[in-house]
Order: sequence, then C-alpha cells, then structure tokens
Amino acid sequence: YTSYIAPVSSVRLHSEAKGQAYSQPSSAMDGPMGQPMGFLKAMETPYVVRSHAASQTHPEKPIFKFEHVAFGARDDGYRQQMGGGTAQFNKRNTIRFSPEETMAAFASGSGYGPRKEELPPDVTLSQSPMNRFKLGTTIHGLLGSFEAVLFDRITISIAPSTFSEGMFSWFPLYFPIREPLYVPYNASIVASVWRRCDDETSRVWYEWGIDVATTKEQGKPEEQIISCSAIHNPGGRSYYVRL
Repeated sequence: YTSYIAPVSSVRLHSEAKGQAYSQPSSAMDGPMGQPMGFLKAMETPYVVRSHAASQTHPEKPIFKFEHVAFGARDDGYRQQMGGGTAQFNKRNTIRFSPEETMAAFASGSGYGPRKEELPPDVTLSQSPMNRFKLGTTIHGLLGSFEAVLFDRITISIAPSTFSEGMFSWFPLYFPIREPLYVPYNASIVASVWRRCDDETSRVWYEWGIDVATTKEQGKPEEQIISCSAIHNPGGRSYYVRL
C-alpha cells in the first residue's frame, strides 16, 4: 500500500472546507443542535472529495508505504514487532515539487481520474501555463491518493498516474491549508506530512504543512523560504481517528 501526495489549486475546495466551520457540529455525538466546529477545526480536518473544480499542479509523489503481512504468515517475530505498540508506525516525510514538474489541467486534471497522456500536438509538459507564460499559481492544500497491491499483480489505484479504470468507490483526501499560498514562477513547493500514533489514547492522525521556496541555482546562495503555512492539526487537536 503506497500513499501519494500532490499540491492542488482549488478555490472551491477551500471555500467548501471553510464552510464546514458553521454548517457542521463540533462532535457527531451532539447531533444537528451541537455547536459549530469553528474555523480552526474545519481547516485542520482532511476531507474525502471527488474533486471537480480543481487543478493538481504537479504529478503526485509517493509519501508513505505500508506492508500488511498475510494473517497465516504472522509468526512470532511479527507478534514481537507489534508488541512495541503503534508508536513505531509514526511516519514523517517531506516531498519537493519543483517548477520543472508543473503540469497543466490537461495532464493530471482535477486530481481524480486517469492522467491524460495525450497532449495537444503543440504542447509539451514543460509548456504548462506556469512555465510557458511565466505565471505563478495559488495553492489551496494537498490531495492524497493511494495505490494498493491486493495480490500478486492485482492492484487498485486512485493515483492519476496509475488510476484503475472504472474505479468509483474511493476518492482523494483533501488536506486544506488555512490560508492559500501564492507560488511565484520558478518556485518550488515543499510539502511535509506526519502520520502520528498514540497508544495511550488509541488515536491516529495526520499533521501537514507547506513551504514555498526559491529554486536553488548553481552559483547562488541556498534556497530561501518565500512563504509557509502553519503546521496543521498538531497533536491531533482538530482531527483524529480511533484505532
């Protein structure tokens, strides 16, 4: 099982995430009369979405990989490993998306569905609008997708580069950021994601943040951070799931 991440530009997704601050109760146990969840919690909660009015600006990249041992193959070594608790499954990864990898909507589209390999005859991947016209873009968060090997060569995937034709039961996970980030021409996007586990409370949650950085060039100083988001959902304060 491999999970992927990619930047996404979508005013609609961002607006709908903000709208949850007033339309959803802070706890499902409170019912429709519960208090609204508020802006912070709404923007620190991932959402399963079937993205439409969105643009995945770069090819998705693998961020985490998981291996599940078949039940009949679990030996004493596996049980001993599991005896260490879930904290050993804490993961962290930082993924860089360079300006050379920017893509137009005709490639990865909205981030859901197969990547379109057939480009117009006068367009190449290096000629996306960001590169061709030296334009910047605005990032509204991250899209998470996955590819799973079920058995041998049998796989299912919602990652655009390996999308399973006819797949209509799984959708991307949208990680919003509280304030959109402008990405100038020739700047890189650096996404950091943490997967956290807590044995004492039996919780699992994600934390995430995005940096916008200048591109390191030969003979010039190290790259510099132009702008950055906050780290979202630290300690699982707004969103988590139970083990």
